[in-house]
Amino acid sequence: MVQKSHDKRHENDDRSPVAPEGQHELVRHLRAAFSDDARVSALLLAGSFGSGTSDAWSDVDFVAVVPPGERDAFVRDWLASLEAFEAVVFVQRPPSPVVLVNAILASWLRCDLLVLGEDEALFGRSQQTVEILLDRCGIADRLPAELPDVGPDRQRVRGIIKEFLRVLGLLSVVVGRGEHAVGVSGAGILRSLLIALLVEDAAVADRGGALRVNRLLTPDQRTLVEGLPAVAADRESVVAAHVAIAGAFLPLARPIAARLDLPWPEAFEDATRACLLRELGVALPGAF
Repeated sequence: MVQKSHDKRHENDDRSPVAPEGQHELVRHLRAAFSDDARVSALLLAGSFGSGTSDAWSDVDFVAVVPPGERDAFVRDWLASLEAFEAVVFVQRPPSPVVLVNAILASWLRCDLLVLGEDEALFGRSQQTVEILLDRCGIADRLPAELPDVGPDRQRVRGIIKEFLRVLGLLSVVVGRGEHAVGVSGAGILRSLLIALLVEDAAVADRGGALRVNRLLTPDQRTLVEGLPAVAADRESVVAAHVAIAGAFLPLARPIAARLDLPWPEAFEDATRACLLRELGVALPGAF
């Protein structure tokens, strides 16, 4: 496999808060730190650095192949190597079947480490989505050249649609109780579900992270999402935002569901529309 060339930039000798080139310096630092570590069968760059789509705001995602019995000690050494590069101000290891470590350095450079077995490291990855830093187990030769584009997941789309209707219907409770600040959060949830639906419908091999959505949306979709109204914590604003987002979501969701042969939750939508009309005098866009 021909490895993607790593961006060579000047050394950051004084370890001052890292500028964008600090991302590349961190990669070189960690590759050197573990180049002679027999525990590490492979070390990969994943995420945007692995796929060559990184920018100044990207976090640095590493995948390490390490035997199960060595992983806790390896993580301790990994964090020590990070600290040697720059002060670590945040670390978390979320509960997970795999070893995942999230770290933030003093400059707010973000670094994630995923520790896997060889077969696990191959899953869902290709030569186009990783950069090989170390390879003692021949993982590069076993990666497919590229991954096929993937379409929307039926069950995920079903869940997005049902959750949208559930949160939308709760507008009657929020307004009825005068919980307008909560209504701002509810509008944010609906907006996130709209974006999740659009991202799910994007037919690409690698959708990337949660903060790299623009490249997955068409110009019309970006205009639609970015044109949704801002929300203030008052009744009029909260209601207007919910109605506007519903007016964007429902016409998009129906054809996606039909294309996936998903039954539309007609009774749930009808009940939600009727509730909002009865309780708030709010008629949602579209035929009832």
